[in-house]
Amino acid sequence: MKDGRGDGSLQLVLTSPKSQVRFDEPITFEVKLFNDSDEKVSLFGELLWGYAGGLTLHVSDKNGSPVEAEQHDDDMVIPSLLDNPASYVVLFPNHFLGTQRRDTPKNLFRKPGSYRVFVEYLSPVPSHYAKTLNFRGREDRPIRSAAIAIEVQK
Repeated sequence: MKDGRGDGSLQLVLTSPKSQVRFDEPITFEVKLFNDSDEKVSLFGELLWGYAGGLTLHVSDKNGSPVEAEQHDDDMVIPSLLDNPASYVVLFPNHFLGTQRRDTPKNLFRKPGSYRVFVEYLSPVPSHYAKTLNFRGREDRPIRSAAIAIEVQK
């Protein structure tokens, strides 16, 4: 996998089953954190949306200007999960952790047009909370996916 280069161990891959969508139909995105190294990598196991959740979705118009969503993502990690070893996952080489997001063009894009979308991942958990070895924590730099093109039609 060559999309969304991370730090040599993790890649972030963003896909959508449709590159064209009508303004009144839902759109789905799939996000995967892929372990592209020869070593195990551990992560907080819940992928949430928003700056406090780990995943942030970025949209820009055909001119490259950022497009603000109508509703902002604001998921947060429940503090009681931080001490639970079951909240952490180990990704073996060539394994991934992923999630799907269903949303509306009205929320994300605001009007018909051509857009570019990418996702960034920054762990919502600092390393000192980790219950596993080789943990990717909040102190590590963000990982960015490659951008995908989406055409929103009337």
